[in-house]
This record gives sequence, C-alpha cells and structure tokens, in this order.
Amino acid sequence: MRIKTIGSDDDRTAIAVLRIEIRTGNDEDDMRALAARLGYRLVGGLIALAPDREGPLTTVMLALARTKASIVIVPNIEHLDGIAAHIQQRARIVTVAGEHALERITTTSVTEPTANI
Repeated sequence: MRIKTIGSDDDRTAIAVLRIEIRTGNDEDDMRALAARLGYRLVGGLIALAPDREGPLTTVMLALARTKASIVIVPNIEHLDGIAAHIQQRARIVTVAGEHALERITTTSVTEPTANI
C-alpha cells in the first residue's frame, strides 16, 4: 500500500514514537527514512514510551500539542498498544511496517433541529 502525502506544510509535520521495550535495531532510522521519503518533517525528537513511566497517551498528546504535528510515525501499531484510537482523534498514524496509514478520526457534533413554535 502506498501512502499519499498530504497537502500543506502544516499537515506534513510529524513526530516519531516508539515503545522502548519492543523496539528493534533500525526502528529510529526506519522512521526517519519513511518521513523523508513521504515528505514529512520530523519534529520534537524521538518520543520514547517506556514501561516504567506512566502516561504514554499523555506523553504523545503533549508532544503533539507542543510540536503542532498532525502525524505520528511508529514502527508498527504495537508501539501504540491501547492508545491508537485516542491518538487518531488528534493525528494521523503512519506505520513503517507495511506503510499503513490510519486516518485521523474527526467527530462532528450533531444538533437536533428545533421546531418553530
């Protein structure tokens, strides 16, 4: 599956996230290479999620807010175990393995129509 790049420069800002305990030798280089190939600008350094730290979701969300990134690049979806759906509410997720893209989930509020009385 080929991932298409997104339009504006703001949409091309990404952060790289990985869980320390399941990383493999080339994960960091692979994420950088994928970002470069797709035209994404990596910002904020590597966001490392460690099992001895609490709050992986908070860590990623704070990094997204701080960098204003709209894309999270991970080696594979296992690196976001249990938090991917929450991250999708704020950013698009792109995996190195298989080059999959999980689009951002946008929610719109639906209001009930009011009757003219």
